Amino acid sequence: MSEAEFQLPPEYMAREKRLMDAAGLTKPDRVPVMPLNCLYYANRALGITNAEAQADYVKRHECMKRITLDLDLDFAPQVFNLAPIPFFEILGVTDFKWPGGELGVNAPNQYIEKEYLQADEYDEYLADPDTFTWKKLWPRFSRTMGLMSQVQIPPVHPFTTGWFLGLNIGSIVSSPEAMEFLQRMLDLGREAQKYLGALIGYFTEMAGLGYPMSWSAGVFPAFDVVSHDLRGMRGTVLDMYRQPDKLLALIERLTPATIATARGYVQMFNTNRVLVPILRGVDGVLSDEQFARFYWPSLKALLLAIIEDGLLPLIWFEADCTSRLKYFDELPKSNIVAHFHGVDRRKTKALIDGKMCFWGNVPSSKLIMGTPQQVKDDVKELIDIFGDNGGLIIDGEIGIPDEARPENVAAMVEAAREYGRY
Repeated sequence: MSEAEFQLPPEYMAREKRLMDAAGLTKPDRVPVMPLNCLYYANRALGITNAEAQADYVKRHECMKRITLDLDLDFAPQVFNLAPIPFFEILGVTDFKWPGGELGVNAPNQYIEKEYLQADEYDEYLADPDTFTWKKLWPRFSRTMGLMSQVQIPPVHPFTTGWFLGLNIGSIVSSPEAMEFLQRMLDLGREAQKYLGALIGYFTEMAGLGYPMSWSAGVFPAFDVVSHDLRGMRGTVLDMYRQPDKLLALIERLTPATIATARGYVQMFNTNRVLVPILRGVDGVLSDEQFARFYWPSLKALLLAIIEDGLLPLIWFEADCTSRLKYFDELPKSNIVAHFHGVDRRKTKALIDGKMCFWGNVPSSKLIMGTPQQVKDDVKELIDIFGDNGGLIIDGEIGIPDEARPENVAAMVEAAREYGRY
């Protein structure tokens, strides 16, 4: 979105500057508050079930707007980090369970991790990943896409004129499987059109009210694509020992795709920052040797591309990452924001001082079960440790937890305003 197109108010630009000052380790007017995630907190705080909010994305967007305005957050929470339930239902998705489906109406989404790419399919995938994805991968987690895999498509090169083209194509798409598939694609297209309209409407409305999105573009590093989406963590760990060269070849093949995906989202949403979640690369999952060999090269390539494009990387460490911080010294000096989970704050301060902006990390336990004063005291400690050079953004350690008490979330914002002015 451009300032001219939407006539962005001064408050929008002030909030953007506040973030960029913090990212650049210079003192903003005050410490910003920016939620990494707000999955179900907003609807729960307003008395709406998870199932209703995820099925009715317009209602969910309204919940997000309400809490942004009520709390006067510096950035509006992102909304497309929850896929709408109608998409799941139309596609017959089987690798997720969702609230109101197989789960209770206030349960969160659950991902079913499996080896969707089998151990003996590396060569086939690497030879033609697009065809493999269409014909084999998608049908493994979508019943609708499985319909298309049942359609018998003969060689098409003999169809060289339009004389018999109608009969030949018609015979292909007239099968019951093809007809059902095409109908579901039409349903999906109509639903996607409605969803994209609602999404653009939310972005535009919040920008007009003076609130930028916390983030819009995001992409997993290649190792996480493999270990989370394709092989599962179990299969990936086995591959490290049984067929490491094939695993490395797959990671190398996927790395340019992660870069292209990030650039595509940046262009789509006209944003200046990219969220990069570090899922399997945190401490306790891989050894340092495994991280250096299998994880860091593709992550480094992705971060270098983001930096070289003049964009701001938002790194999301999904658990303790202390042993990984030394690797980031290999990156050129640039603005980097890192969202931290549970870490030794003073030790982390010494490791990232002058290199990264600290984003986080009020414990979920305090936001859910603590008192407003305990939350305020925790925010004050964060400001005392990290606020000296301006490199601090306040948030919960996972964003705003679903079960957080509204009075504690309000206390987090109030404390940042009270103690975080420069």
